Amino acid sequence: MQENLLSQDNRSGIDGASGPSPLAVLSPLVPRYGVRCSLEEFQAAVNLVFHDIEAEVYDDIHQDMWLSLPRQYELLAADVMKLNPAKPLRMLDIGCGTGLSSELLMRTQLGAHIGSLHLIDTSPKMLGLARKRLSAHPLEIRETNGFISGLTEAGSFDVILTCSVLHHIPDLPAFLADVRRLQRPGGVFLHLQDPNADAIEGAALQQRTQAYEAWKKPLLPKPLQRLRPSRAIPAIWRRVTGTQPKSYLERVNDELLKRGVIAKPMAEQDIWAVTDIRIFSGEGVSASSLAENLPGYRNVSTRTYAFFSVLASSLPPKMAKEEESLIDAGSRDGSYLAAAWQLEK
Repeated sequence: MQENLLSQDNRSGIDGASGPSPLAVLSPLVPRYGVRCSLEEFQAAVNLVFHDIEAEVYDDIHQDMWLSLPRQYELLAADVMKLNPAKPLRMLDIGCGTGLSSELLMRTQLGAHIGSLHLIDTSPKMLGLARKRLSAHPLEIRETNGFISGLTEAGSFDVILTCSVLHHIPDLPAFLADVRRLQRPGGVFLHLQDPNADAIEGAALQQRTQAYEAWKKPLLPKPLQRLRPSRAIPAIWRRVTGTQPKSYLERVNDELLKRGVIAKPMAEQDIWAVTDIRIFSGEGVSASSLAENLPGYRNVSTRTYAFFSVLASSLPPKMAKEEESLIDAGSRDGSYLAAAWQLEK
């Protein structure tokens, strides 16, 4: 069953009562690109177009998540299993994307307890890919194209999951209020893959990041780098066809221009600034801030990872071993944050 709630008010795109919205950092983009709508509408429109077009390449460009995140899902699932969850559980996957988050959770021991799944995403294309991927599981699956502020199933979900979502949300207090509204007492809220605000400026993370950057410096001198396959193949394509396929970011610009959201193409870094709003604003996602905005919840576990600022699959063996040791030790200074919260009965 599919619902469409895109006409609903996007409360996660308005300023929160707790202070200035991260949207304020986007103000310089308004005159730069001839934006005629509000910052809220601008951010929502760019996010929607970006993720709808990114859907076609998402799994390819995020292979590191498919390879590295299973470990994080297993750890969070094990934490939740200590609560002795009953069967069957109703799950809501917010910002389900292509189905990565639900698929990886279904592979854990907690997945065997999930009886029904509600997928929600603002991108119709992402939603379609998730439905196709998860149809292989013996689940009752429902889907909604829209925002969680429009869902009416208050107190219904035993498990609410988000992966790589919170840093896209300008107004986290409003978003988390909806999470609490939809959560069944005793249920759990799980989130992963958001920048860890509590470690961004930490000396240990910066030192490890510098070590990784030094390791990955190109071995080839600059004049020879153009001979790499990643550079040579597009060059050959241009010579043979006289054209070059547009990147998905170029297609995002084309669609935004077509819709009248912008008057001239946006630079790539500015598209990222809009979509990854809490990264660009420098706020990230803080475990302590989440605790303040999740009244009635208790923290079941908080974990961090990507201790070299990249996921484990990108690391050389020695650094990958250190990454695993830091995860096992429960270190809190990784660049990504994951946590489990239980709404008290």
